[in-house]
Amino acid sequence: MEIKYTIRIKEKHNPPTFKEELGKGVVATQIADFKGANEKDLDEPNLLRQIFELAEKLKNEWFEVVFEINNP
Repeated sequence: MEIKYTIRIKEKHNPPTFKEELGKGVVATQIADFKGANEKDLDEPNLLRQIFELAEKLKNEWFEVVFEINNP
């Protein structure tokens, strides 16, 4: 079973469109293949955990927050 993850900036932040074909606020999409899984398996806690862990991993790998201190 393939699951498509969409990595985007939340609408409440009024994000720009980076690529027209992806849509407003979408930075990237990623397809993950959970081999051997089917829709019935979505009731299994282990598969759900893997799906959510990959979403968290994508979020953490794709974004970073960098800050600098500006002295007046």
